[in-house]
Amino acid sequence: MRRSLSQQKEVKARLYQQFLSLVRENQGLCLSVFEVLQPHLYRYLEAETVLCPFKMELLFESAAATVELSEPFASLLLACLHCLIVHADSARSGGTRMDPRMIEFRRRIDSVLERLVKCALEDFGLDKSGDFSGSSVVGFTNAWKASTLLRVHEAFIEYLYYTEGLTVDSSEVILKVFHLGDDLRWALRKGAGKKKVEPLPSVMTLLCVAHLADALFGDPTASKQQAKDILSEDDGMVKFVVQLALHNVQMVITSVVCLICLLLSHIIFLRLFFPLLPPADEGK
Repeated sequence: MRRSLSQQKEVKARLYQQFLSLVRENQGLCLSVFEVLQPHLYRYLEAETVLCPFKMELLFESAAATVELSEPFASLLLACLHCLIVHADSARSGGTRMDPRMIEFRRRIDSVLERLVKCALEDFGLDKSGDFSGSSVVGFTNAWKASTLLRVHEAFIEYLYYTEGLTVDSSEVILKVFHLGDDLRWALRKGAGKKKVEPLPSVMTLLCVAHLADALFGDPTASKQQAKDILSEDDGMVKFVVQLALHNVQMVITSVVCLICLLLSHIIFLRLFFPLLPPADEGK
């Protein structure tokens, strides 16, 4: 299993997604999954005395005149965060103490988030007016960095929603994290040039997108009305959630269509070729 963590980024991203689903479906596996992922995640976290919380340079591999993203860091982070979310919920509902490893992880994650909201683009080696195109190694690296950070913001928005719920304070922090990406989104649009680098796919889970959409457009209780207003009055946040919801709907439709096509091709194959086979007892 640990050997899989050294595979290509697409393989690792899929593995992290499976780990996340496994943890959500079976709470008892939280610590086991966390033990596998934790050393890998900590490899990319800076010491707490450093403002920039991530070792961004370790996420890339350079060869000759090219650069490639080697680690889907946001997917790894989100899988670990869900280990913490599920473990904390399980301990709370069971009236038990959290595992010391998870307590330490929560403390470290809180430190990462606290430093993240204080960072400027320059702390990640980025410049708003820099090159974000696919025409150069520098442009590729900048685009990958920006896209990775946007997905990290998504992971923390999901973490905040599940750990804090929908409150006035949590809504304000969620918006603060979301707007950390304003300059990144602007830079990716304006600095891409003619050769645009394909952005990384969203890491936010479908369930969280559904919860956020419900928080924005549903009928909240009186106690949550103010929290909802804080989110729904922010046009950028509304657009973000709607785009994610539409993207997920499209993904579901595509999956269903692919499944139907697969079934139809299987039926056609059986109808075309099986009649040509002689009956089982014909040769007797």
